[in-house]
Amino acid sequence: MKERFDFSSISKVILANIKHDEYNKEYFYTLFAYAFSFEEIKITDESNISRIINGERRVPKEIRKLYQSAPNFDYLKEDVSAVLEEVFDVPKLKEQIHKMLMEDMTLSKQLKNELSSYTNDDLLFLTKCILISFDRKFIKRRKEGDRHVLEKKLDLSDFLLDYHYPKSNKQFFGRDMELNTIHEQLNAENYLFLQGIGGIGKTELALHYGKKFEDEYSNILYLRYTESMYQTICKLDFIDDTLDMSEEQLFDMHYRFFKKLDSNTLVILDNFNLLLEEDELLQEILSLSFQLLVTTRSNVGEYVSYAVKEIESIEDLKNLFYTYAPAGKNSPDVVHNIIEEVYRHTLTVEIAAKTLSATGLTPEELLESLKEDKLNLSNPNKIRIQKDTRIKKATPKEHLTRLFQLQDLPEEYLTLLQHIRLMPNSGIPKRLFCKWMQTTDFNIINDLINYGWIQEDAETNRISIHPFLNEVLEITDHPSFLKCQQFIENVGNEYIANVEDEIFYRDLLNLTKSIFKKIEIDDTCSAFCLLEKILIYLEKYVYYNTMKYMLKLYKEIIPMGAENKKETATYKFYKGVIAWGEFEVETGAKYFQEGISILKPFDKSNVELAISLYHRLFFYHILHGEQKQVQQCAQTVIELRKLYNFTDSIDCEYDNVMLALVNPENYQMELEKLLELPQLKSFIQKAKNSGTLNITKEEFLKDIEKIEPNEFNGDMGAFYSGIKEELEKGALAMQDEISPMDIFATALDITEKYIKNS
Repeated sequence: MKERFDFSSISKVILANIKHDEYNKEYFYTLFAYAFSFEEIKITDESNISRIINGERRVPKEIRKLYQSAPNFDYLKEDVSAVLEEVFDVPKLKEQIHKMLMEDMTLSKQLKNELSSYTNDDLLFLTKCILISFDRKFIKRRKEGDRHVLEKKLDLSDFLLDYHYPKSNKQFFGRDMELNTIHEQLNAENYLFLQGIGGIGKTELALHYGKKFEDEYSNILYLRYTESMYQTICKLDFIDDTLDMSEEQLFDMHYRFFKKLDSNTLVILDNFNLLLEEDELLQEILSLSFQLLVTTRSNVGEYVSYAVKEIESIEDLKNLFYTYAPAGKNSPDVVHNIIEEVYRHTLTVEIAAKTLSATGLTPEELLESLKEDKLNLSNPNKIRIQKDTRIKKATPKEHLTRLFQLQDLPEEYLTLLQHIRLMPNSGIPKRLFCKWMQTTDFNIINDLINYGWIQEDAETNRISIHPFLNEVLEITDHPSFLKCQQFIENVGNEYIANVEDEIFYRDLLNLTKSIFKKIEIDDTCSAFCLLEKILIYLEKYVYYNTMKYMLKLYKEIIPMGAENKKETATYKFYKGVIAWGEFEVETGAKYFQEGISILKPFDKSNVELAISLYHRLFFYHILHGEQKQVQQCAQTVIELRKLYNFTDSIDCEYDNVMLALVNPENYQMELEKLLELPQLKSFIQKAKNSGTLNITKEEFLKDIEKIEPNEFNGDMGAFYSGIKEELEKGALAMQDEISPMDIFATALDITEKYIKNS
């Protein structure tokens, strides 16, 4: 089992390289000598030092906080230097710690690169590593012999790249008896459904259960249900996942991991809102050995469940209210009545308190507003109020609707809420959302967090909207392509700009899926523009499985036929691209030819697509040695460029080169002679003038890294995995500046190897 890169592991490596034994206490006090110069920083029980070094306890927060301040880094550096005076071989120690750093798959590549950049300076590198190590998320280690340790303990960090456990809400009141009841039922049955209406507190209850009983489990894994249990398991990021694995292979390997888990592991599955019979895999998972806690709004029938209801203690609910509205303490009886008026519904109590603080209403005024029978809805059919002489209370949805109206949010706040409703349930980075909204600061988002409509994960800085509140906001205008035009355009531009540090492609795809699932398609032209940008991006990085999904969506959304020539031909083009990528070249060529037939006669709006279709057919005819058809395709492309005034582009120069290369006179020329062709010289000169001829090795490697062989099925994935490996090897051997000829030569070499191996 590889060591986790944390303070305990680093300390043990340092102590193993110390000149004399029994140095634990001296090591700790020497390392943090500056911290212990402050009277208020002390360790009351010296036995805690060995526990900290053994990973059973965390470095005290006072010490961590002190060194988080940049000016104090030099003091830590001085003290590390004093520790290193006791080390046999500092370069060897640095090498061991660097190896541990690089083998820890839970660390980001960016952090590894950053720390590795300091390796030329032993002292600076080791100080940086120590600082990072004790500031990481703490994972307690257990002593051998603890009754809850597995005989062959599974450490999640040995399997999963990302197993983020969301922070539970600090404002958690009551439910202690419920937590104990859940504990008893879960131990008796091994699985339990926490069943209740939206906003009653199921997720927080599950998270607090994990927090309260964490010492009784070797591992706790949090999963957010996505699409299906199969997809939820597939989308986990395992360390041993390889790029040539198909979705089926990923599932098989991931599922084997779940079969290894025993009753010392707790899995929390959040937000499963289907009927059990709709997901057969979940029914199968219930019989596995680990303990499973599921939150659901659905009726699970005969399956073991616990009904999550309102918090029983009115005092606990009052304390929850006072957390967000301290002024309410001056009117405890009115607050009591507000809580009763909203049925003690947890989320509504929280939003009511936040509304009181945000609006400046008195508790009495808030109570009267909640008692009103009439809702001011733009569309009253969206929330039905069903009352008679026996039913005096409104539903939680109605109360939340009133609270939303009482807050009387400005138009820009309503606009932002409309857009965030398009985001996936897993949320979106706060910074990115602001970028797409073109806001200059986080003020509106922070206000909406304070008002209760948006939630933020403090660790990941992702923002999202509670699923139940999303339903409440149906009273506002439904997001549509026309209403969210600029935002959608900005998201689409992300595919074009493709700044890797901004958003990972899987996140971008999840966002796109969510948009198309939640948006009203009142403008198929805008929908087509977005899908077109996505498909261009997916084609560029050969994400074929994802492209299949998007084309299925495309067919459902975009009208096709004689009146929509470009849209139909675009669909044919990408169907051909997929077939071509899977070596079904005949099928691919058929799609390309159909696309051309649909587009004719060409015009300015579709000529670029026509050129792309002819390009594909050009290479098809090359493969079949059909030189006449090859020349016809190349000539047609050049004529189309001239006809529609595209002659100044580098692409046009490239087409001239391709036509020259397939000319019978030049076909058998050696490389040196080909370089003398006027067409090739013109292309090279134009590329030089535009600054697009050479790219840096770093840029080239970054593009190679984006190849995802698991976007292909079976042997195709293995083929593309081999191509990726060879491209990386070839690129590493090149100079810092890489020319098209270098890339061309590498590609030829790889193709030759593939043909020989086949």
